[in-house]
Amino acid sequence: ASGQPASAKRYAAVLNDLIPVLFGDARPIVIGNSIGGAAALIAALEKPEAMRALVLCNPGGLAPLDSLAIAVIKLLVRFFEAGARGAHWFPIAYGLYYRLVLSGKPAQEQRARIVPAGAEMAPILAQAWRSFGEADADLRKRAQALNLPVFFAWAKSDQIVAWSRSKRAVETTPQAKVEFFKGSHAAFLEDPVAFQASFLAFVRCLSNG
Repeated sequence: ASGQPASAKRYAAVLNDLIPVLFGDARPIVIGNSIGGAAALIAALEKPEAMRALVLCNPGGLAPLDSLAIAVIKLLVRFFEAGARGAHWFPIAYGLYYRLVLSGKPAQEQRARIVPAGAEMAPILAQAWRSFGEADADLRKRAQALNLPVFFAWAKSDQIVAWSRSKRAVETTPQAKVEFFKGSHAAFLEDPVAFQASFLAFVRCLSNG
């Protein structure tokens, strides 16, 4: 329903409603990054027959929800809540945050579009980060039930969704293929040429399989 706070679970419901509208009986390859990766994963678990495969770029939900994760989540919730309240320092801090999130030079144009929208995005991001601390945001065990090919395209310099913390869950995901790319969070933006080549190779393998 409209008005629900931002979360991977909410976006998964939207995705599963949207796929038949956009594709009919065709099964798309769904690409998801960050919270979108977690949403794509949840949607695939709920309706695997609706998708041909997943491409997950530094997805949320695959790292332990331990004391370190909870502390970081609380810190970022407070950060974005301050932005939603109009804290005078937030625009500069938000720009610095996105230099950490999208550090790759090829992502500069996209980063330049994102940063000026910080005040508008802050309440949504506060909701999203709050949702990451909920018990059902931990998708590690659920991912083991995925029943379709999955390509993990990991930007290897990510400090927020770190490979070291998600590695175990990825390696226990059935039909998983993993490749690493330059960048801090989004391989398709930060290392687009390499990502495109790997994505097309993955699609060819699906077609030949």
